[in-house]
Parts: sequence; C-alpha cells; structure tokens
Amino acid sequence: MPRTMPIPADRLIRAFAAARRTAWSHEHIYNSVNTLNRLAAWLAERDVTLVDASATDLDEYLAERLDSGRSPNTVKGNHVQIKGFYTWAAEDPGDGLPYVARNPMRRVAVPKQEDPDPARCPETAEWEYRALLATCTGRRTRAGDRRALDRRDAAIIAVLWHCGVRRGELVAIDYAHVDWDAQMIHLPRTKGRGRTRSRDVYLPDEAMTVLERYVWERGQHDGPLFESTRRSGAVLTRRALAANSVHLMLVRRCAVAEAAEGLAAGSMRTRSHGFRRGLASDWLESGGSQAALETQMGWRHDGHMAARYAGKRLTKIAAAEARAVAEARSGSGRLRRVS
Repeated sequence: MPRTMPIPADRLIRAFAAARRTAWSHEHIYNSVNTLNRLAAWLAERDVTLVDASATDLDEYLAERLDSGRSPNTVKGNHVQIKGFYTWAAEDPGDGLPYVARNPMRRVAVPKQEDPDPARCPETAEWEYRALLATCTGRRTRAGDRRALDRRDAAIIAVLWHCGVRRGELVAIDYAHVDWDAQMIHLPRTKGRGRTRSRDVYLPDEAMTVLERYVWERGQHDGPLFESTRRSGAVLTRRALAANSVHLMLVRRCAVAEAAEGLAAGSMRTRSHGFRRGLASDWLESGGSQAALETQMGWRHDGHMAARYAGKRLTKIAAAEARAVAEARSGSGRLRRVS
C-alpha cells in the first residue's frame, strides 16, 4: 500500500539521492537528479506528480526527448536514471508504505542505443596534447606566477593522455593511490561503483615526470591528488577537484592554445573523453592486444567497448562475425546437410 500523503517532488528526489550516495558515484547522482528535476517539471505542466506518473506519461516524456533532438544514447541514459528512481520508490522502506504502488518503468521500453557520433567527441591527437601542455608553462596572471596551478593542469593533461582515465576516476585519485617507485596509480571504482572494478594503471616516464613536478609544488601530504585550494586569511582550504572543473580547464586551455597556434576560435575541441578515445585507437593501431586495452580502460572483456571506442575491426565480436561468415560459406551447420 503506497503512502497517501502527497510528497513534494524536490523532497522525494533529495531522499532518493541520499539513499544512493553510498552505491552511486557523485557524478551519477548529480546527473540523475537533473534528469528527475526535468521530468518533474514536465509532469507538473500536465498536472501529474512523480508519484502518480504512469507508464504512458513516462513513454511520452522519453519520446518527446527523442523528438527534440536528444541522441538515443542520451535518452537511454535518462531511462536508466528514471528507472532507478522508480525502483527505489516502489521498495518498502521498512514501514510497509512505499512511495509508489508499482514501478511504472517496468512497462517502458528502453530506447535503442546507437554507436556514438565520432564528430561529437573526436579523438585527441598528439599535436593537441602538446599544444595543451605548452599552455602550462610560463603563464602569469595579475596575481603573479601560478606555477602550482599550471603544473597541476599539466599533470592532469599528461595523465589523461597516457592513461586514458575517466574524469571521475581522475578526481578520485588520492596521494596515497600513487606508487611512486613502481610508477602505478590505483583507480578506485567510480562509474556505477558496483559494476566497474578498481584497477591499477601504469604511468609512463613523461607522465611521471610531469606529475612529480606538480607534487613538488603541491606538497607530499595526504588527500586528493588533484586539489582545488582557497585561502581565506591564514586558513588554507583544500578539497578534491570537481570533475566538471577538469572539463572547464580543458576548455580554457584550448582557447589559449588556439591563440598561440594561430587557429580559429573553436577549432580545438579537446575534451577529457577525447584522450580516452585517442588512447584506445592508438593502442590497437600500434599492435596492442584487445584484452590488455580492456583491462587498461576498465571495460568488460567482451569486445563491445573496444569496438565502440576504437572503431576497429579488431574485436572479439568482429572476429566471431568473420568466422560465422567463413563457416557458412564453407558449408558448415545447416548448409552442410544434403536434402
């Protein structure tokens, strides 16, 4: 039996976010809350609440998102986030009074996923990586020399280029996660937490040198490796750099690099995921194994993500398809039977 007392949408969404903070990453919760706020506003325009929404209402909402130009992959992500909310709302919190009587998302079909458009997230080329690193040397502001900030940004760019880590994984690295002797970084689980395993990645010499220069300025103290600092009088506050701050830093660095290279504004679209795509493509092009790439990236060993990111016909799925065609042509299976 569901609760009969109406609950404001914002309060319900906050309760859902609080219940998921130990199971989901901060970025996943943030995106889910944004999706639910948009859904609540859309329903409110039709005099429907989150609790009263039917499968038909949710179908119409997702269909309108597709019609408005959102990619199928984005709408599929919205489906996952909304389904997670209603699965939680239909659970018994312990008092026998769930927020909704049944989960309406059980009857809502999942939008078909498409291969990502390479133009939306191009691979980062080596000249772009070098151009971004060049913006981290000799830069001054009105506040004077900002070597620590420049070296922090250079270290972030080098780790992205050489390791292909996700933004969420990058900002979750603590100083204690780095093995300075073995040149290894331990990456805690971040994406989904329950599905993506933690892993260790190797830091090549160039990335290690840039990172050591940053740590020399930062100091060898515990806490987040990539920090955002603020001084108020004699008090210095340190906190982990936000994932979105990495994105904004790259946008600013691209603008500086464009001016230095004499390029048109907006011609460099280097983003954090572009480093990841570039590493996957270069890895396979240089003869690296698919299994090692999947381990490096934190993917399942099924070939799906390698195919999507690298765009190569060098995956288990492609190999299986080729074998199937070859065996069919050679007369295997049913084709071998003689009528």
